[in-house]
Amino acid sequence: LDTITIIDGGSLVFSPDVELAKLTVGVVKIEDNGSLFIGGPECRFPGRAEVLLLGEAEVDSNLVKGIYVEEGGTLEIHGEEKLPWTKLTSTLLPHSGVFDIQLADEPLGWKMGDKLVIASTDYDNLQAEVVEVVECPPCHHQLSCSCSVAGEVTFMHYGELYKGLNMQAEVGLLTRNILIHGDVADDNDKFGGHIKAFRGFRNFRIRGAELTRMGQY
Repeated sequence: LDTITIIDGGSLVFSPDVELAKLTVGVVKIEDNGSLFIGGPECRFPGRAEVLLLGEAEVDSNLVKGIYVEEGGTLEIHGEEKLPWTKLTSTLLPHSGVFDIQLADEPLGWKMGDKLVIASTDYDNLQAEVVEVVECPPCHHQLSCSCSVAGEVTFMHYGELYKGLNMQAEVGLLTRNILIHGDVADDNDKFGGHIKAFRGFRNFRIRGAELTRMGQY
């Protein structure tokens, strides 16, 4: 599809009852009492949903490759509740294969296959590294929680206090059950997807969604 316009009380509602509710489109315009729902404020979306945004840069238009909520429009996106981030409670040394990481908080909602980023604790921000969840057993009120993860960790990630300073590496959850992303040719393609709200929109709420290959310049 090139463009979908939702107006005059119309609604586009994603179903959680299919394996993957997917929309591939260039532009979604929501205006004049139109609505797009992936879940709701009181009912988070329990299934898997994906929006893939297509398009190339155009000189004569700034409404390209995106979801645009204009006057009177409503956008409601509510993914599953998951712990967004926590910290290491012990230093992680270089590993490969399957290994455990110690966490400060119970990893609510983290599932096998979810991607995690472990922040750099060095001056070099490129030492952030990504691993994949294998299993996160219940914490049982322990002082720290653990997850088994798979991948290759090349750098040390500090997980302790140092002279009273909190130097613990942050661990962020990258994966969500709602994915919104732009279609790009390669890593050098900087024209990703957009989500914009314009003056006069009715509702604009996004939580629990994964946004990747987004932004345009």
